[in-house]
Amino acid sequence: MKRPFMLWAAVFSILAAGPVALALDELSGPMKQILDHRSDNFSSIRKNPRGDGDEIVYSSAIILPGADKCYIAPTAKPFYSDECSVLETKNHAAVMARYKKMVKALRDASPATWMVWTKQTIKPPGESTSLGPDRTHPAASIKWALEGMNMDWYDLSVTFYAEGYPADGEK
Repeated sequence: MKRPFMLWAAVFSILAAGPVALALDELSGPMKQILDHRSDNFSSIRKNPRGDGDEIVYSSAIILPGADKCYIAPTAKPFYSDECSVLETKNHAAVMARYKKMVKALRDASPATWMVWTKQTIKPPGESTSLGPDRTHPAASIKWALEGMNMDWYDLSVTFYAEGYPADGEK
């Protein structure tokens, strides 16, 4: 008699945990997909080219849930990056909550062996959390910064870097 009860308890536990797991997958799933396209400089997810010559910018075929737009551009030639504008707001608490959620989702989407490091920025004031196999070649960064002429709104973005992309300051 105890076995059917245990089976129903297990089914109920799975169903109860489902919405939490699905909410995380909605964000970490697309992040994992973008990370998987780093090796080909995001060429397989580029669409709608704009511009000409070396200044061509592409829309990304994969857009993070809640992001306004995602663009792929050659930001450290010959390497590309895929940047997603996630949030612009005057609400500090809202940007910090989303920032923490994005960092957690990125950690879940990446290999467990990758390093995570955070640094404060001064100009503009903000914070950046990066993740990658080592600090020399980050795979992605999530950044919030205080922006605007009057420094009165917050900008939150996520940038994915192609394999081999140099760290800040390297050329």
